[in-house]
Parts: sequence; structure tokens; C-alpha cells
Amino acid sequence: MTYKKKERNFRLAGKELGYWKYGFALNRSCNMLFGDIDFKDKSMLEIGGGKGVFCIWASIHGARDVINLEPLADGAFDSSKTFSNFQLLKERFELTQIDMLPLMIQDFECENDRFDIILSTASVNHLDEESCVSLLHDDAARDNYRKIFCKLVRIMKNGGKIIIVDAARHNYYGDRKKVNPFAKTIDWQKHQEPEIWAGLLEECGFQRLKISWGSTKHLRYIGIYSIPRTVSYFLRSSFRLEMTLEK
Repeated sequence: MTYKKKERNFRLAGKELGYWKYGFALNRSCNMLFGDIDFKDKSMLEIGGGKGVFCIWASIHGARDVINLEPLADGAFDSSKTFSNFQLLKERFELTQIDMLPLMIQDFECENDRFDIILSTASVNHLDEESCVSLLHDDAARDNYRKIFCKLVRIMKNGGKIIIVDAARHNYYGDRKKVNPFAKTIDWQKHQEPEIWAGLLEECGFQRLKISWGSTKHLRYIGIYSIPRTVSYFLRSSFRLEMTLEK
């Protein structure tokens, strides 16, 4: 079965489960998220992956070893059907190489040098929310995140890539204490600018920083996956950070 047919079947399955109305935006979102990454025979860890959509996407595109960590903690995706639906999709698509574990990254243990790709979408600030808020002025908070990122170094292969997607700390509306009409639920003070994350990751061994700013759903439909930072500041301030591990 071709990748295109697998993608179509996944969209239809997601529609049945109520993940989306049509699913046509899925391909575009994944193209924006993963770029030119080739999943064939790769291993991927997703931190706080919710329903596991991106993990399933990686698996149907050839990834041989995929783990989704979803603790279902406060602030995380909290659907009671998360694990059962994931298992249903795993069985339907015969994805024996994929699993979902109810763990935080701090509690997850595995062998060294296991993963080629580590993905965090809207979860990096939840790894330690108290420390995230105070990163700019608290050395202990920075140490807490260094420990987490150094753990990622240990379980990641040399040359592997980390991808972090999140909202930046600064946004036109948030800076003025107003509700953002494009992202009404984001508490901007519980996030950080991508350069802050990049600095901590670099201290742990990650290099070759790439930062882009996510476009809107409508722009993705015409193949535009990134926009200028100044434009994003007036919308969702959503960034994509990619770095490569050099041990």
C-alpha cells in the first residue's frame, strides 16, 4: 500500500473517531511539522503526544520504533478514550512498532542511543511548568530543564533531531494583557521564546539551530508553511525549533 493510500485511510479513520471533520489539513500540518524528514527505519519519541496522531503518521511512513508519552496530567490532553482509540488505530493499521505510555519524560527509561527523532508539540512548557515560568531569572529552574534535555541527549542517537513546536512568550495581545482572538486559551507567561529553549539545548549538545514561525491553516492549503516572525507576533506566535544532536 502506498503512503498516499495509508494517509487517506488514516484521515478516514480519524474522522470516524471524531478527531477531525474531514482531515484534509492533516497532511499539511505534518508537512509543516516534519519538513523533509525521512521516517524509513527511524525511531521516534513524542513527548506529550496526546492522541498520538503524529506518532501514527510517522509509523505509516516507515518509522520502525515509535513511542508516545502521554501522562494525561493536568494541562495535558484529557480524553478518557485517548488510549483505547490509539490502540484501535494501532490494530487497524497493524502498527506493531508503535506504543503509548502514560509517563512523563522524567519517568521514562530506555536504553541509550535509541531515538533518531524526538518531538514535542505544545508540551515543552508542561515538562516543568513552575520552572518554565521562572527560567529567565532562576538558575535552579534552568538546571531542572537542563536535566531533562540532557536525558534526551542520553537516549538519542548522535545526529538525531529534536523538534519543538510551541507558542512563544511574546505576542501582541499577550503583551498588552488582552485575549488573543486567534489563541484564546494560551497563558503567554507560561511559555518561553524559542531562543531560550535553544540556548539550553545547545548547552546539552544540540547544534544547527533552525527556527521558523508557523503559518495559518488557510496559508498551509496553498503550500505556505512558515511566515515572518513579525507577522506571527500578531497571530499565534507559534514557532518550530529544530536542532541536531552532536555528541
